[in-house]
Amino acid sequence: MPLNTPAGPHPDPGIQAVLKLGDVLALPELLDAGAELLVGHHQLGRSIRWAHVADSRRVGQLLRGGELLLSTGSGWGATPAERAEQVASFAAAGAAALLVELGLTWTEIPEEVVAQCRKHELPLLVAHRELRFVAVTEAVHLKILERQVEEITMMNSVVETMSALLYNGAPTEQIITQAGRLLQAPVVLEDPSHAVVCYAEGHHLPSKLLAGWREKSATWAREGQAPVNPRQVVDLVAQVPWTFIDIRARGTSLGRLFYRGGVDNERIAHHILRHTAMTLAVQRLSSRNPNSWVELIERNAVQRLVGTRFNTVEDAEEVLEVSGFRARGRVLIGCELFHDSAALDSHQLRELLRPSLGKVDVLLSPTPGQSRRLTAALSLPTGMNVHQVVRQLGEVLLKTYGSAVVVVVSEPCDGAVELAISLRELRELGEVSYGPGPLRMVALAETPMAGLLNQLRDDVRVQGFVSLMLDPLLLHDAAHGTDLLETLRMVLEHPASRSAAAQKLHLSRTALYARISKIETLLEVDLGEGDTQFALGLAVRAHRRER
Repeated sequence: MPLNTPAGPHPDPGIQAVLKLGDVLALPELLDAGAELLVGHHQLGRSIRWAHVADSRRVGQLLRGGELLLSTGSGWGATPAERAEQVASFAAAGAAALLVELGLTWTEIPEEVVAQCRKHELPLLVAHRELRFVAVTEAVHLKILERQVEEITMMNSVVETMSALLYNGAPTEQIITQAGRLLQAPVVLEDPSHAVVCYAEGHHLPSKLLAGWREKSATWAREGQAPVNPRQVVDLVAQVPWTFIDIRARGTSLGRLFYRGGVDNERIAHHILRHTAMTLAVQRLSSRNPNSWVELIERNAVQRLVGTRFNTVEDAEEVLEVSGFRARGRVLIGCELFHDSAALDSHQLRELLRPSLGKVDVLLSPTPGQSRRLTAALSLPTGMNVHQVVRQLGEVLLKTYGSAVVVVVSEPCDGAVELAISLRELRELGEVSYGPGPLRMVALAETPMAGLLNQLRDDVRVQGFVSLMLDPLLLHDAAHGTDLLETLRMVLEHPASRSAAAQKLHLSRTALYARISKIETLLEVDLGEGDTQFALGLAVRAHRRER
């Protein structure tokens, strides 16, 4: 049964949750009349659509469902059978609740009325003092209208919010996060294969929220067609409902959007779900590959690992598993891919790797701010040759882009947490040296200087050393728009060959020597001295990690 739908035997499917029975009981008019709930204590969340006086035999034939019926009992008939039949007609018409004022007709509620209310699960309220029906009707209708105005205002706000996100080019993760805030519930976005693209967990642990997601979602999909309108299913393990809608564009299903649990107002929740799905569909149409979420799935998975955006080991593993990256019972490896000149395209490389790596799961993500680098995570079956797989990865990269390639490889990781640590260390690496051959394989453990600087980068003494050595150069670059710091870095990387440094900087030797002279003047040093080169090399590397 959908949430917030009247629980009577014959509810009107068009009724929406506007006012609850509990809200009616809290009205001052009912409090002044000493009203109490005699039957239906478990139905305080029942919806009230309207208020109607019910002091005639024909009232049951005139109802549309969802009404709060006000009566003194007059006109219901003189016999218990007639009164029982009257209450039964109210329930059959889908009345939401019955409010009876004692004193004029009855001094106490007849037993047959109570019995029929219990039988048909029709809430029964009793007012022990005089109750002005016109005042109650006015109060109920005013509350309903206020709620409807609130709904319309909220719905307009949802449209404006989603339009603003779309107009400003908000990423998918931000759209999902905003949907979770509006719904005040966890939200999950999946692709057509039931892999989780991204999610907003709210106050729930991802390991609990997403446990067994792909199997559960596939089961729900088999239960019916992809819904154009929101549809509700039940997680039989956790015993909680999920409501979802299909995301469609140009007649193609792009995935599904879910929210978890019950909500205060189902109509607003469905409105939020529809507009979020519509926003995601429009956003996908403007992407480079609108029919695939793979790039976003892999980038999110890597970012969550690198940023330690998980609370427990189970959280990290579950997020990887639902992303299609098997983390349990597998050999996990982290890699950082470097190219000396070309901007690397993760989508292109992924398509080239897919047929060659077979049983290996791969996550590829661009390294922020570094177009010539990619971060990769590999999941291999136990017993597979790690070196061979990593070398194959480098060879595909070399074959695609040519020139010089470096692959920095972590040690095999024992679980998702160790993989997260390795990926974070790989991301924090500075530039690497390209070997004499076109492909160089480097173990992460072979870069001790980078590891030491990573550990010390937040130390105030290191920060002071960087400032002492480089501030004149940094201030000059900022004031004049020059790139003398990059020139210094290239000179230090090629201390024995000014020609190699000039080639890397795309400068003539004459222009490079002029820059070197300016650097030496600003820093008051001689770049030909070994101690100076060592100190400045440390400062430049530490500065890159501070940034």
